[in-house]
Order: sequence, then structure tokens, then C-alpha cells
Amino acid sequence: MKLSVGGDHAGFPLKATIIKLRRSVGHDVTDRGCHDESPVDFPDITRMVCASVEPDKVSVMCIGAQVVGPWLAEELVRIAISAQPSAPTEIAGGVSPS
Repeated sequence: MKLSVGGDHAGFPLKATIIKLRRSVGHDVTDRGCHDESPVDFPDITRMVCASVEPDKVSVMCIGAQVVGPWLAEELVRIAISAQPSAPTEIAGGVSPS
């Protein structure tokens, strides 16, 4: 599985943990930044992550590194990655009028 991961300076240590664990189970992980604990604006990193994925074939997860610890973050990522997509709904590909 290909993963594109990014985070701001507050999430830098947690991002490194997630990347290491995901690579250890064979995932192809691309680190979109930041690459150290220097202050950075999260929207800039978000743009880089979003630009690197194929539209309509993406799931996004945001984890607050100052709220969620490494064990729970990895468990959340593991569960999200192992989840099976549900059957298409009437809003898949766009919002249907009511």
C-alpha cells in the first residue's frame, strides 16, 4: 500500500514513529514533511500530501500529536488501513439532490 504522510513541527516525532511502523510492515511511505522540528504551517504540508494522491482513491486521517500518543496513533492508522471500503452510496462521486 502507498501512503503519503505529512505533519507540522508539533507532530514531527509522532510522524516518524508512524512512518517507521508502516514501513516495517511493507508499506511504501512517502514523507511529505516537515523534516525537523522547525516551525512550519500545517496547510503547506497538507497541500503537498493532497497533491501527491490520486483523486477519488484516497482516505485522509488527521491525528493531533499533542492529544494522541504513539500507541493509539498507530492503532488508529492500522485500523483505518485494514478497513474494507463499504458499498458505494448514492453520494459516491458527488452529492445527490434531495
